[in-house]
Formats: sequence, C-alpha cells, structure tokens
Amino acid sequence: MAKKQFKKKEPRKQPEGRQNYEKAVLESEKFKAYYRAQLTHLTEQEFEQLFEILKTPLPVSFRITGSKTSAFQLRDFLINTMIPKVQNIEIDGKPIPPPFSVNWYPNELCWQFDAHKTQVRRSPELKEFNKFLVAETEIGNISRQELVSMIPPILLKVEPGHAVLDMCASPGSKTAQLLEFLHADGEGLPSGVCVANDASYDRCYTLVHQAKRLQSPCLIVTNHNGQEFPRLKKPNSHVYFQFDRILCDVPCSGDGTIRKNPNIYKSWNPSDGNGLHKLQLQILDRAVQLLKVGGRVVYSTCTFNPVENEAVVASMLKQAEGALKLVDVSEELLDLKRYPGLSNWQVQRRDGEFQARFEDNPEFFVPTMFPPQEIESFGMEKCLRIYPFSQNTGGFFVAVLEKVGDYGALDKRNKMKEEAVEESDEEPEQKKPKIEEEQPKKKGKFAYRKEDPFVYLKDDHPVLKICKDNYGLPADFAPGQFLIRTEKVDADFTYVYLVSELVKQVMQSDKLKVINTGVKAFKRNGGDKHSELAGGFRLVSEGISTIAPYLSEERHLRVSLEDLLVFLKQGYPKIQEFTEPTQKAMEHVKLGSCMLEYVPEDGSPFGKLTLPFFRAKVSCSLLLGKFERNSLLYRLTGETFELDISLERENDKNGDSGEHDQ
Repeated sequence: MAKKQFKKKEPRKQPEGRQNYEKAVLESEKFKAYYRAQLTHLTEQEFEQLFEILKTPLPVSFRITGSKTSAFQLRDFLINTMIPKVQNIEIDGKPIPPPFSVNWYPNELCWQFDAHKTQVRRSPELKEFNKFLVAETEIGNISRQELVSMIPPILLKVEPGHAVLDMCASPGSKTAQLLEFLHADGEGLPSGVCVANDASYDRCYTLVHQAKRLQSPCLIVTNHNGQEFPRLKKPNSHVYFQFDRILCDVPCSGDGTIRKNPNIYKSWNPSDGNGLHKLQLQILDRAVQLLKVGGRVVYSTCTFNPVENEAVVASMLKQAEGALKLVDVSEELLDLKRYPGLSNWQVQRRDGEFQARFEDNPEFFVPTMFPPQEIESFGMEKCLRIYPFSQNTGGFFVAVLEKVGDYGALDKRNKMKEEAVEESDEEPEQKKPKIEEEQPKKKGKFAYRKEDPFVYLKDDHPVLKICKDNYGLPADFAPGQFLIRTEKVDADFTYVYLVSELVKQVMQSDKLKVINTGVKAFKRNGGDKHSELAGGFRLVSEGISTIAPYLSEERHLRVSLEDLLVFLKQGYPKIQEFTEPTQKAMEHVKLGSCMLEYVPEDGSPFGKLTLPFFRAKVSCSLLLGKFERNSLLYRLTGETFELDISLERENDKNGDSGEHDQ
C-alpha cells in the first residue's frame, strides 16, 4: 500500500511589523523627500540623524505599574537584584549597556534597555532578565510600553476624583497610567472614573484583558466612534455629564513607529495622513465639547506629519474662538528633549507637488489642512515634537489644551437647563439603575457574543446584606455601587462587582454601549464542601485591595515572612505548619474566605502585601494564581517553584485566575 503523501507546509508568515528587521526595506525616497519639505526647523545634520536612527530597531522600554507602595518595591528589587545580573553583557561581539531609568519619568519607574526585543528574548545572557520581564508583565506589575506613549497621560495631570475619558484607548497602556493617577491616594475605594473607549468592538476586548490586571473599580470600557461619543445625562438631573480630563490619542498614519514597524516604508503615502485629518479633527472637536470649562485635553499622535498634528490643533483653536488655549508645558518633564510645534507647513497633492494655501487648488483638500491666517497668535511652539534621534525613542506629537470658555451645544444646553431648573419646581426624571447594552452590529472575532446587562443591586438586596454582614463591611459602604451582570436579578449570578461613585453616575446613561466595568468583589462558592461558608460568597483577589481597609478583624490575618512563604510554597498547608503566633491568631479568624496581610520589618525593601486566602478547619489555601505566586516568591527569596496542577485548577475554580464569565 502506497504511503499517503502529505503536502509540505510553507513556513509560517510573520505578521507585518514582526518580520526580520534586517530583511525589511529601510528607506523610501518619497518618505524622505516629503519630510525634507515639511521639517524645515531641523538642521541638515539633525535631519540626517533622524533618518539614520529610523533604520535601527527600537530599544526595549517598560514601566513599573501599580500603587506607589508596590511600584517602589518592584523598582527597588529591579535596581538591587536584577540590574546587577545584566552587567558586562556582550551580544554578537557588541557590548550591551545595562537597563537604565529614564531621567524624565518620575520616581525611576520607567526603564530603557538599549537592546532590541529579539536580543532580549533570544540571548542566553539575558534569559533570566527576560523571564523576569515576562512574568511581571503577565500579572500586570510591568507594562511593556513605548517611552513616548507614556508622555500624554503625565501631561494630562489627572488627579484622584477626576472624571477622565480616553477616547481611542486600545490597547490600554495609557489607560493604565490614567487609572494609576486616579488611585494615587492609596488603598480603599476611589471616587473617580476613567472611561476607556474604542471604536473597534474587537479592540475593546483587548482593553477588557488589560482591565483584569488593573483591578480598578474606576474603569468603564465602552464601544463608540470617538467623534460620536454620546452625551451622558446626569442621573436625577437636567444637565449633561462633562469630563475633567480627556485624552485624544487619535488614529494616525503611524510613521513615528517606523522603528518597530519597518514595513511602513513600503506602504507609506502622504495621502494616508491627508485622509485621516478630517476624522482627527472631528474626534478632537467632540472631546472639547465633552470637556468641562477649566478642564484639560491632550491631543497626541505617533506621526511626524503636520497635516495630522499642527493642522488639527490650529483648526480646533480657530473653531473654538478663544474658548481653548494651548498650555505651556516647558517646565514639565524637564529632561525630556522636545522640539516646538510648527507654524508653517504644506500639503502634498497626488501629483507630488506641494500646496501652501487652500485657495491655490481647493478641489482636493479642505481648508483646515492648511495653516490659518491667525496661526501666529495660537502659540503653536507650545506643542511638543519628539524626534527619535534626541533620546533613542519613537516619534511623537503632543499638544496640551485647556478649555477656558463655553464651546459647542453641550455647554449651551447645560446652561439653559440650569437656568430653567432655577425657575421651575419640576422634579427631575428618575433614572432606573439598569443598563441594557445595545449589541454592536460589527463583524469580528467577538461579534457573536451577546453582552449581558449591568444591573445595580439595591442596598437591601439579600446577597449584598449577607456579604456585608459576613465580611464586616459597614452598612453604608459603597451605597448603590454594587452590580451584577445578568438578565434577571433573582438568578444565581456568580459575581458581585464594585464600582466607584462616578462610574455609577456615568453608567446610568441609556446611550452608553458598555463592554465591561467594575472590579470583582465577591464570588459565589463552588462545590458542596464549603458552599455555605461566609454566606455562600468568597472574596476575589481582583477586588481585595479595594475592600481590604473595610474588612472586619475576624477576616484579617497578619503573618510573618516565614508564614507567608508557607502560604506561597504549599497548596493546602495545615494550620499546624505555621508559626505558633499565627496558629493562635488563626483561632480568631472565621472559616471561609479571608485576607492575610504581610507587613515587613523596618529596613526591608518590600512593602505591605494584602492577599486573599481560604480558611478551612484544619488547613488554608492562598487564592492566588501561579504567576503571582512565582513573582512574589522570586522577589522575596530569589526562588521559583512549580505549582501543583490540582492547586492551579482549584484556584481557577475559586475564581482567582481571571474568568471572563459572569
């Protein structure tokens, strides 16, 4: 019998942007000629430096995330333990300097490694360092993010309690920064909100994946076109909701990312930027309408193109007629090298000729693509242009704008409504605390999924009363801020979510297409053995840091480093395996889901740790996944371990490995 012949598989083609950098075409005369005509503020030497560095791959950069305490702890571990292990490294005969902190980013929380990602991933000399980066990134302690993309959230100046809108948020690294600023006050339940919006239904689920790591009750993920983001009416009010801060990191032609996406050289065309200009201006215009007077909006792109940068900002300033101004940020991020914005540029036609004024040939362009007559009064030099040759980065553009007066129909409508309410005794319409989400009619990977509605639980709901009673939460804790995802409130829902006060307000608009919100606070116990302990609901690691300050002492166990290591290394340690003080303390801890706290001794580089665990009659179990356990163990002792599969499955069953379902 003849052997069956199998067709030999072709080598798998790498996605664009991930192909071998050396094989990519690293020049384009059309690209170079365009920017030689536009970037006239650069000297010839600077211009050549720009195009030489664009032929080299982007170095690795990352940001340490989370609260100040945990971020400083990881930073110190990086400096004292990991950096010494990558000294005097050579790759392919070339010395590679160790990672260094970026001098313009606050508190040494941003780092750069002048090696490209392929070297870090494949070099034996960097194996341990890469393993550290991968593990910490997986659990959300580190964000692998381009340096220049970290600039807009810092300049937005977000403060705790602010209402923030990220209009084009995916993949979510900037959203994570914004949330960190909202949580800057430390532990407990913050009051602010960050609406992370994206026009793509599929990309919204990238944001949801990121949200698991962020563990914030302040986040709402929404699916709208940025230029059509809806007006949100305040609950029990005649006026509309407006934001304190808005980030407009708009879709762009992306040629500032050419060092990590070299295939842009092949496809680059000036018509790409020309075609995006109108959309970019529409998104910024909508942002200004949604912004409070006195609020700040940051407009940013990853392109060098003035048609997508200064042209959009100048046109917005002209349309605003004095209601908007550029903010001078020259005294912020002092060590960041930047160039001023342009006040003069041209638009290239399809025939390759440049056009300086709209009137010269109005057939193919719109007036907003050209410098307006009053541009000298706008202070365009306050914009930031970041060029890669300055500090070995990607290319970026940033403009910081402040709203100083009324602009658009929303401001006028709110004023009219406020005046009308003052003259009327009419009671405002009461909104039902239920969000029925309209199913987006989009094709894509996730398009088949039906989004369950978000339903707020009344403060006297039986499940909520049981959870608060069993965990010692005050009766008035987070009033009206717990919700579930289900069609029926009386159904056996799995999770109870917690949101901030401002999230509750924003969510009550019936125009918002919400994909995800809230942090998991409680989960229904699975199985029969412990199903009724603590009223049938357990704490979830995702929400433990938010709820921890409010838990009763009967759910609270303080442990030593020795006891913490027992929890980390063993799946189900017996109570008798802990130190005597911990055994005695355990006698006063209720059965069921609880919280352990490790407070290091003075002089220790580690901060306080708060973790969920399950207390049974004779044993305990730390409700933490494998990656989190290994990360903590490695930082505490330098050791790693292989978690038993049965334990990992049990923790998955207990709801502490990030399920997506309700």
